[in-house]
Amino acid sequence: MTEPGHAEDGDFDAHHQLQGALVDAYEAALLDGAPRQLAADTLGHLVDFTAVHFAEEERFMAVRAYPLLELHRAAHGRLLEQLQALEGRARVAPADEALAGVRRLRAWLREHVDGPDQALVTWRNGP
Repeated sequence: MTEPGHAEDGDFDAHHQLQGALVDAYEAALLDGAPRQLAADTLGHLVDFTAVHFAEEERFMAVRAYPLLELHRAAHGRLLEQLQALEGRARVAPADEALAGVRRLRAWLREHVDGPDQALVTWRNGP
């Protein structure tokens, strides 16, 4: 038996909340004038956690033969590439560019959760 909210049961809401919290922490570090290294490290944690989250989600879909697995996996690949590119710029980008990256982070997280992830939840819950 799995614990409520554990990824084994396909409930990835806690993961999404942590991703949102890491985006918030990155933004706070930028706005508070924290050393750029601290802000970039926070973004690095988001990249690392997102890679783990995507792997767990893809494993969940594969085990259950989710019919849209390959499309979802491709979306994960694109999102992770974008996130890694943003991380690469985070250490050298001007503050206004870094803050614009926060808006992009929030947008892709919201779009992915409301789109492909919601389709997975609907499929998991059945008719």
